[in-house]
Amino acid sequence: IVFLFCLGVESPSRRVIACVLGLCFFTAVASVGEVNFSLIGVLFMTAASCSDALRLVIAQKLLNNQKMATFEALVYVSPMCLLFMAPVALFKELPAIFATGVHQILLDYPHLFIAS
Repeated sequence: IVFLFCLGVESPSRRVIACVLGLCFFTAVASVGEVNFSLIGVLFMTAASCSDALRLVIAQKLLNNQKMATFEALVYVSPMCLLFMAPVALFKELPAIFATGVHQILLDYPHLFIAS
């Protein structure tokens, strides 16, 4: 709702704001009651939800207000997704891929990866 309002896409009604705040409140209550509660996990999930909401609002603004087609929106959104995902993948997933030998599948079947 904040991103919708700040980017000028939509002005939410009081009813919508109340519903979203209620959902947020009861989700927070359920999270705190979790036996294996992890603050870092909650922070990561909050960051993921906010970034997804921002992505959706930007896509909506591009598609509706600027009369862009879906492919044109992908041209703008995809590089930003790569920018944020690539560093994590390089440091977190790449060592595990080489340690387990899974990269050999890519080397054995490059045509299938290119085709997909």
